[in-house]
Amino acid sequence: MNHHKIKVILFGMGIMGKQITRFLADKNVPVVAAVGRRSHIGEDIGELSGIGPSGVSLLAGPDIDLEEVIKASGANVAIHCSANLEEIADQICCCLENGLNVITLSEDAYFPFVENLKTYKRLNDAALRNRVTLVGLGMQDVTWSNKAVILSGNCIRIDSITCESWGMLDVVGQAEPGFITVKDLPKPRYLHGDLDDYV
Repeated sequence: MNHHKIKVILFGMGIMGKQITRFLADKNVPVVAAVGRRSHIGEDIGELSGIGPSGVSLLAGPDIDLEEVIKASGANVAIHCSANLEEIADQICCCLENGLNVITLSEDAYFPFVENLKTYKRLNDAALRNRVTLVGLGMQDVTWSNKAVILSGNCIRIDSITCESWGMLDVVGQAEPGFITVKDLPKPRYLHGDLDDYV
């Protein structure tokens, strides 16, 4: 088996970025570069994450040449913890075009062909062309898809399943239909056919 040393470029130093920094440090996976959007630019990501100095300072996303950062860092994996897929598509595409496998917590990357077909095709083509991967994951796969199945797996009888989930509405609230009436819900966007084609 061919083993490669994982070297990560991390995007986003919010709650999840800090948690991932701690997790990677615990597993001895080096973060070789980190890119932020607004706050804490120039600060050490280890200090920001509460694990002590790491030697990696947070770079300002809009002000850098990302391709140069990727090449200089030697990263081979990108973890993106920031924004929706459309907003981060240029950064992800740059990573894919430079041979990095990409993991993103962006919710709409979980089913990108349903959410935004144009962006999906662009990113999928870049991944295929460069023989790398783009994976959308996070709480949606644990909470939305699997929790009810896992918790009901040892039951003899199930009368009902009720699940609750919370979101950071200050960040995603505008995109969540929780505060509108049923008649004002946006029409579902499906690649082709209707919902039955996906179930």
